[in-house]
Amino acid sequence: MVLLSPEEYLETVKKPKRMIYINGELVEDLLEHPVTSSVLKVMMRSYEMEKDPAYKGVLTAKSFVTGREVSRSISVHRSTDDLCKRVEMGLTYAREFGTCYYACPGCDILTALAATTWEMDKELGTDYHSRLKAFIKELEDGDLRCSGAVTDPRGDRSLRPLDQPDAFVRVVEKRSDGIVIRGCKVHQSGAWANHYHLVIPNVALREGEEQFALACAVPAGGKGVKYVGQFNLYTAMRLKADPGDVPNLPYGFRETCVIIFDDVFVPWDRVFLCGEVNYVAGLVTRFANIHRMICGGSCKTGFMDIIIGLMALTAEGLGTSRARHIRNYLTKAVIMRNIIYACARMAAENGREDPEGSGFYIPDVIYANMAKLLSAEYFYEIMKYACDICGGMVVTAPSIRDLQVPDVGEKLKNYLKARMTAEERLKMARLFQLWLLHCPATWHGAGPPEYEMVFLRRAIDLEPFKQLAKKFI
Repeated sequence: MVLLSPEEYLETVKKPKRMIYINGELVEDLLEHPVTSSVLKVMMRSYEMEKDPAYKGVLTAKSFVTGREVSRSISVHRSTDDLCKRVEMGLTYAREFGTCYYACPGCDILTALAATTWEMDKELGTDYHSRLKAFIKELEDGDLRCSGAVTDPRGDRSLRPLDQPDAFVRVVEKRSDGIVIRGCKVHQSGAWANHYHLVIPNVALREGEEQFALACAVPAGGKGVKYVGQFNLYTAMRLKADPGDVPNLPYGFRETCVIIFDDVFVPWDRVFLCGEVNYVAGLVTRFANIHRMICGGSCKTGFMDIIIGLMALTAEGLGTSRARHIRNYLTKAVIMRNIIYACARMAAENGREDPEGSGFYIPDVIYANMAKLLSAEYFYEIMKYACDICGGMVVTAPSIRDLQVPDVGEKLKNYLKARMTAEERLKMARLFQLWLLHCPATWHGAGPPEYEMVFLRRAIDLEPFKQLAKKFI
């Protein structure tokens, strides 16, 4: 079993040097920069946790390539038990970090690729699956991680890729030794902190759109790969604010970036689909079902656990914990949390082999998409309750620094205290603010609700319901 230590992992991401721009400036030192350091701390802690015997079997798994015990982040799902353990893994990391675990999409892509390449090799006589197995062995040998490079900018949504080729990653050249790709991927959670980017399309493609039909592994920080980090209110806070004002200081807000692929060469042994448009829908669908089970019913469940605890602590600190409407808020929040987690568990337990005979397992499509759909809606509802509990301080809270101002600070401490200190109250308000920033990410991550509804409309069969009703007519 090869498991890197946190320090060994850190050495692996120093070379090649990542070209990361944040707020118009090139990041010179990843570990010293207040934004990038939070991503590295998440990854380092994840490596540390995988060595802990308490997480054996949840954060680790048996490799289908070598039979070794490896990180579950680079394993594929071979049973419903694997799917259930993947749900537990997402929940474990969400509760540990209070933010994204940055190898999550790449993990989910691996199973989708394994299933799809197996299918292509069987039906087309290609050697994509053997290439993928060799690549997975490389990941295992080095205990490396992958990000999932899925979302294209897409530009004008009313147009197809051929009408706006720069809005989609595409193959611009085929050579005897590989391909050259160009374009960018957006909303890439902590991508640069991984070792490879697994690039796949994020829309189904048609005949004539072969240049956009590609799946490949690109080394992070490789030649022609550049990153532009997100910049929002939390980014500005990490760069400028007093550390006491920054919630979840070690691990931060989910840090994303744009990945620019500027004519990047990919050798054939790292290409797992190239031009086979008829297999893109299957690849994307398999990935979506896995990722929605995790993003919706696993990670968001862990986040809700933190928010519910924060709501309860704030209510106690303000002396409102016995108020009926506050108790109702907390009760309904737990109900919502349990519903989406139950959907994820049902998706995993009712998973099936896909394609038949492949040995790879995909979650139940209905429960997986229900988990993501309901998590998006419930997250907003819970944050509405949270804002009511916190009160106006969720918007108007002064800085922790203001508590140190001569004369004014002592008065603030006196006026803002309740059953908790003024400092505790301000820190809780800051954490509420952080979770409010998550609302759009929760809505759109793994696809907005309409995407889930598309899958659900296709998957739900009303015929059994109609036949049942006929018995009573």
